Parts: sequence; structure tokens; C-alpha cells
Amino acid sequence: MKQLFSLAAGALLAVGVQAQTTFNVDMTCAPEGFENVFVTGPWCGWCANDAYNTMTDPDGDGVYTVEVAELTGVVEYKYAINGFADQENLVNDMVDGASCAPVTDYSGYANRQMDAGSVANDYYGTCDGTCNDTPPLPGGTVLFRVDMSEYAGAFGTVNLNGSFNGWCGACATMTDGDGDMVFELPVDLPGGTVEYKFTLDGWTIQEEFMDGDPCTSTIDGYINRTLDVTGDLELPVVCWNVCTACNVEPVPGCTDAAACNYDAAATEDDGSCVFGDGPAIELSTMDAPCFDGMGSVMLDSLSLSTIDEGAVFTIGADTVSGFLELMPGDYTLVGTGADGCASDTMLTIGAPDELVIELTLISQDSGAGDGQAEATVTGGTPDYNVVWNNMTGMEANPDSLSGGLYTAVVTDANGCTATASLTMTVDGIAEFTALEGSLFPVPVTDALNVRLATPLNSTASVDIRDVQGRLIESTQMLPNQQLLVLDAASWNAGVYTIQISNEE
Repeated sequence: MKQLFSLAAGALLAVGVQAQTTFNVDMTCAPEGFENVFVTGPWCGWCANDAYNTMTDPDGDGVYTVEVAELTGVVEYKYAINGFADQENLVNDMVDGASCAPVTDYSGYANRQMDAGSVANDYYGTCDGTCNDTPPLPGGTVLFRVDMSEYAGAFGTVNLNGSFNGWCGACATMTDGDGDMVFELPVDLPGGTVEYKFTLDGWTIQEEFMDGDPCTSTIDGYINRTLDVTGDLELPVVCWNVCTACNVEPVPGCTDAAACNYDAAATEDDGSCVFGDGPAIELSTMDAPCFDGMGSVMLDSLSLSTIDEGAVFTIGADTVSGFLELMPGDYTLVGTGADGCASDTMLTIGAPDELVIELTLISQDSGAGDGQAEATVTGGTPDYNVVWNNMTGMEANPDSLSGGLYTAVVTDANGCTATASLTMTVDGIAEFTALEGSLFPVPVTDALNVRLATPLNSTASVDIRDVQGRLIESTQMLPNQQLLVLDAASWNAGVYTIQISNEE
């Protein structure tokens, strides 16, 4: 017994050493369309997904889980998807003061940490579950350029100072390789907003701007040039202490972006700014009469009167001079006055539901032209008028139909139409098949020739019916027969249907 007890204790000890470490991750913040998620870390050489570290979501609640055995001590880890097609980036969270990824240099990596044998409950790509783990903006190489040709004083070096180099003074010297007084310096910058200015001989002389100058921003009380870096950029040449190039004549115009006649190209405000509302918009609309038809908008007299004063009314790229046809939908009509002031209004062009006719076979033709069918109409605009036609285009009565193909046409109150077709079957005939052949002569006065492209394999019945479905004559075609001559001399003038049927 003692030996057995010792063995059991040893087994319990082994189980305790190999305790499971449980990883749970909520994938709410993960990229859409991922196929698999796994946990990885230095304990497996930052492995990709394998059977033992791939996570599953058996209850479909969006939380994926896996238990990993034989982990010891403090476990460093992170989550990734689709074989490292994407992985967590928690650097921004840690920079913002989070604590879920303490293994970090705050710039290139940030990994999670937990004790082996415990349970982790995490959110993919974020510390707090708010899905705020946005990738950093792309950076690039920016070429800074300044024209010193209009600077009247003496200087030794031209320097670039900014938030990206700690306003270091003389550390970033610009060069003029071709002697044209334009000094340049390329700088690799991270994405985001940077501040900068040009200085001479370190900080001996520096640019000074006024609050509101178009190429500057005021940040923390300091007015400097600013730039949003989103990739490689070659900045235009600017004059020392000016937002524009040297020797450029000012462009007069309205420089107030809130004005009706704001001119983005203007560099000097000439006092011409105009503020106010656009022309009055009064209109009426007409819905489309049919589902796929055109509606319209019409300007009323008040709006029309402003056109003579220079107002222009538009919907997208179309000008509304009084009347404009439009497909059903929502639109914005914009009125712009001669002074540049604009107003707008929303309008909707409606349309009825699609007109649809459905045909139902009520009873088969017994062979006496007594088949029945009915039409069901939806959509469109009531009232409806339904007309049935047979294969020859003659009008038919849906309560007295012979075997064959029929088409019903519905017309609604707005004149919109829809069609549907139905094959009236004959009791005892399983299938209608179109036979290839010819009838001649047409029109016929005495003998009508019926020639089939290929002979039938068995004896077939031949029925001739008038447009009312009445049986006029009945005969047979024998196996291998291709030509049948019918005596039509006694037939009344009209349209007839020839039906050939066999037992196959």
C-alpha cells in the first residue's frame, strides 16, 4: 500500500508541474475576414499557427481560446492571425499609458506577459477593448527648400530646425549645390504633423511669422511652419520668412474660407469677400409613373426669376434650367447666386413598386379547348387591365384555352406594362416540344403541306384547331412520315393551330 500511495503522489506532482496555461482573446477588434488566430511567443520560437497553439471559438461568441501545456515561469506572448498575415501592435497603447504589454521598447515592439498556469482574458490588438489600435501614419523623405535670394543681410549657413530634430540649432545645415541661392535638405520623417522653421548660423537669425499666416500653425503658443507627413514629399521652394516663392506677384481675391466667393488661389485679400445665403429654392417634383421610368423636378417661378439675375441651379453635373428628368432616388439641388453664395435642398423622386404579373394554370385542356388559367398582378398602380394572347398574337379567353403557349400583358393605370407566359397542357400529353419543319403555302387556299425536318419515331395524332380552340380536323402521321398534305379548301378564313402529338 505504501508503494502504491507513493506512486499516486508522484503522479499528482507531475500533473501539478504540467498545469495548463489558458489563453482567451476577444476578436472584436481583429481585421475582418481572418481565418485563424493563434498565440505565439519566445517559448515556441515565435512560431506560426500549429495544432497546439491555434485557438478556437466553439460557442461562437467571438472569444477564441486555447490551452497550452508545459509553460513555466513568466510567459511572454502575443496573438496573430492567418500565419502572421497580421499580428497585434500594442505600441500605441503602451505609449498612451496602458500596461497590458510590458515587454516593450515603446517604438518597435510591445508583447504581453502572464504567469504560467494562469488564465489570460485579452482583446486582440488592444489593451482595453476599444479597438483603438490604429497603425501609425506612413512616413517618408521630405525635401525642404528655401530661397535666400531676397535676404539682404549677411549669413554663413542656412539651418533647418524643427520638432523632429529637437530644435537643435546648427545640427541640420542646408546646402546650395548649384549656387542659385536655393538651399535644400532631405530629411527622413515619421508620419504625422511636424513643426519647423529656417534659421541662419544656428539660432543667430530665425524666421518670425504672424499668427494666422497660411503656412503656419500656432502650437503651445509658438508660431512655426507646419507639415503633415504622409509619405515622400518634395516641398515647393519658399522665400525666407514668406509662405510663397520669391518674386511672386500677389494674387488679389477673397482669402476668407467662410466667404461665398473664397478664392483658394488668392494670396492677398482685396476686401471683396461676400457673405450670405444662396438664392431661394422653390420646386415641385413628379414621381416616375413606372418602376423603371423617369420622374422630374421643376423650378417654381421664384427660383426661375433668379436665373435672370445670374443664379445657377444644379443637381450633380446637370444644370436645372427649369425642368429636368431624373431616375427615382434622392438628390440634392444646389442654387448658386452670381455672388457665389449657395443654398441647397433635398428632393426625392419616387416610383411605384415593380409591376409583376404571375400566371397560374387552373385546369388542363381536355382536348376541347376548355383549359383555364388566371393572372395575379402586384405592384404598379391600380387599376389593371390584363389581355391574353395565343401564339399567333390573337386575343384569347383565359377560361377557354387550347393546348399551347400563351402570353398575358398587364397594363396599369399609368400605362406601365408587364408580361408573363404560360404553356397550357392537354390532359394526357406529358410534354410540349417544338417541332422543326415548315408549313406551305401560307396563306393557304386549298392544300396545306406540313413538312417535318425529321420524321417521328411513332404514329402521331394531328389536330387542327381554330383560334377559339375548336377542333376542325383530326388525322395521323405514320412512323417515318415527314410530309402531310391537309385539305384546307373547306376551312373558313382565319388563323389555325396545328398540334402534332404522340405517346413518347
